[in-house]
Amino acid sequence: MNPPVTSIIWKHRSSSGVVFKVAEWDEDGFVVPNQRFKGITTLDEKTGQITITNLAVEHSGVYTIDINSKEQEQRFTLKVLGEDQTKAVGDTVSFHPANINPPVTSIIWKHRSSSGIVVKAIEWNEDGFNTPMQRFKGITTLDEKTGQITITNLTVEHSGVYTIDINSKEQEQRFSLKVLERVPKPVIKTEKIEGNPVVYLRCEYSEIIIWKNSAGETLIGSQLDQKGESIAVQFTGNPENFYTCTLDNGASTETSDPVYERDLFKGKTVE
Repeated sequence: MNPPVTSIIWKHRSSSGVVFKVAEWDEDGFVVPNQRFKGITTLDEKTGQITITNLAVEHSGVYTIDINSKEQEQRFTLKVLGEDQTKAVGDTVSFHPANINPPVTSIIWKHRSSSGIVVKAIEWNEDGFNTPMQRFKGITTLDEKTGQITITNLTVEHSGVYTIDINSKEQEQRFSLKVLERVPKPVIKTEKIEGNPVVYLRCEYSEIIIWKNSAGETLIGSQLDQKGESIAVQFTGNPENFYTCTLDNGASTETSDPVYERDLFKGKTVE
């Protein structure tokens, strides 16, 4: 790195191809603009070296560096071993190390929250088990033979990155957990416009919306101005036809009660 250096930007390209700034430095100071790198990333402006601690699977990808607004040729590929899981509040999750070679005299599972705070979730040694943090008490177990941790009755605060120390040595694997609130059971709203032969069904939620009819076919909805989707339903003459709306946030799903054609087109008959 040849002086004078007035700016340094490290960038990260994920496996999906999304590129964003990890850390940047210029004469105004040092900034970490992306949340996933906050509190764990430092940059030495004299050497250009970036250091990232408490790695998670999401940190895998290709890193590049811009010096004085010019991208350098070097590419740095990082692959973080582990797994990602998304669960709903109240669910159970288990993580286990890829290898655990005897003799094992101690195991410690640690949890790093989104704010970067690291705490012990559960530990075991020859004196027995200990769960020092209140948020894990009564819901966390550890199999000392396999190293597997199991956490029941998950809450949002259990989200974060989990690591395991075996015989006081931190293992390479990283286990990312995202806990989401369960989606509510949706309610379909109906909208009838005078003179219009169709009825509009509305599902006004922020999650992914899946419309289906009684034949099991997936229907394409139209985006609403605020949130949610709508579909236009026509009279078919079959009063037993129905439509449902399902919400999906990646951790849980809920489906509305069916809305029947007989209720949408009361009094209408086949001509």
